[in-house]
Amino acid sequence: MHPEILVEQITIKNFRNHTQYKLNNSEAIVVLNGDNGVGKTNILEAISLFSPGKGLRSSNQEDLINKKSTDGCFEIIISLKYKNGSINLSKTFNKENKSINCFKVDNEKIKNVEILDYLNILWVTPIMEKVMIQSNSEKRNFIDRLIFNLNKEHLKLYSNLQRLIRERIKLLKLDNIDQQWISSIEKKIAELSYYLFISRQKYTELINEKLKNKFQLITQCQIELDYKNNLFSNKIEKDEFVQLYIQELYKNREIDLKSNRLNLGVNSLNVSIQMGEDDKVEAKYCSSGEQKSMLISIIFAVATLIKERGNKNHVILLIDEAMAHLDDEHKKKLYEEIRHLNSHVWLTGVSSDLFTGFKQQTVFFDIKNTI
Repeated sequence: MHPEILVEQITIKNFRNHTQYKLNNSEAIVVLNGDNGVGKTNILEAISLFSPGKGLRSSNQEDLINKKSTDGCFEIIISLKYKNGSINLSKTFNKENKSINCFKVDNEKIKNVEILDYLNILWVTPIMEKVMIQSNSEKRNFIDRLIFNLNKEHLKLYSNLQRLIRERIKLLKLDNIDQQWISSIEKKIAELSYYLFISRQKYTELINEKLKNKFQLITQCQIELDYKNNLFSNKIEKDEFVQLYIQELYKNREIDLKSNRLNLGVNSLNVSIQMGEDDKVEAKYCSSGEQKSMLISIIFAVATLIKERGNKNHVILLIDEAMAHLDDEHKKKLYEEIRHLNSHVWLTGVSSDLFTGFKQQTVFFDIKNTI
């Protein structure tokens, strides 16, 4: 394995249960092992914060500060080694002085979304495994998050659309509605909905194409999107879509006002994950091990797509409690898939014995409680 990027060092200050922690690394595969509660997942979470959003636990940053901290702040520094150079990335959070909260690259401030110019971080956690049995909205959010890693504009489309939908509902509640204004908003909603629909379809199809590749695949599966209205169809052109959707939005104004939501929208769809190729079984009916292996397969498919975009698209993969629910055959496949992906991977487990198949280019760290 020759990953394009390595976390050579991570330094953590006043983060979760770690008051001071430093780890040096020179291998492609890092395994953090130790008892439950010693802070293995906290280290993965610290790395995951070097991506837009709230990290692998989706926690508020105030909650990440170590309880013993006297200055109400935490700091994480990672040293990244590329094939042709190295940089230091840092993230600081201070609940009393939020003006200093930012990402820095070699001590220069950057915007949150610009962090994707340096690395992409994907993760698999035990909580994510529940997506297989959760609601359509949870599964849709999961798919949208994956797509955001492939297309930075996807999140912008989604956020702008939600803002316009809220604005339309506020207008509908007024006694005297400015018809020109609400018509303008409905046109924008229709246009953004089209672009979001096309983005979701395009990237889901790309993920599914990778999942069809049987070479060393952990578990065969496919993502299926089933929209509840025929308006959302791959055969329809943009101008026709926008025209028809504007008409539907106009007709549904009273219904949307009474329900306080958009009843016909791009998010009105059924999302399912199917295991197998011929005799498909929906993921929610599969075992915990099968659900986890499908989730890992999907994440690996996305990681592969990111890497194929170009030399600057570097992937770091985090797998928390990596071996839980996996039988020996799937553990072997996981290791082979990691080697095939050729990216920097961090894994956790309660014992190093769970990783007996991980030998070459693997380093083990026994994590102790640092509270």
